[in-house]
Amino acid sequence: MAKEELSYFKRFIFSKSIIFTVRIIVALVFLYSGSVKILNLYQFGEIINNYHILPSFLIIPFASLITTSEIILGIMFLLGVYEKETAVLLILLNIVFIFAMASAIIRGIDTSCGCFSQNGEVVGIKDIVRDIVFIMLILLVLMGRKYGKNDS
Repeated sequence: MAKEELSYFKRFIFSKSIIFTVRIIVALVFLYSGSVKILNLYQFGEIINNYHILPSFLIIPFASLITTSEIILGIMFLLGVYEKETAVLLILLNIVFIFAMASAIIRGIDTSCGCFSQNGEVVGIKDIVRDIVFIMLILLVLMGRKYGKNDS
């Protein structure tokens, strides 16, 4: 790719409108995910329990922490409040999800992801890839803070 084409691509990807759109989409995904889970907290707790990672007495507190975090971080990202810190926490949350899903896959545990609904398919590589894409989108927003000086 020629330097001029790369420069245009960089200006486009890091334009304020692209960064804003990505931030809104990511925020809404986390808001939706947390809301669905918090409305069915005990079902979500059962899904967490199926991963066989936490002791049973921590399941509901952890389910509450995850759902509340998704909602609060989603709202903060949506509003652009503490955007850098919120982005880092969203990335860490996704890393936790990735490790849990990878652990279930490696150990041969057939359980629902528990990502967006209670009746999902068995967790698989596609779920891990999706969370990696979320991390990349969040990183795009973070990088857009540095490079996104224009709007094209």
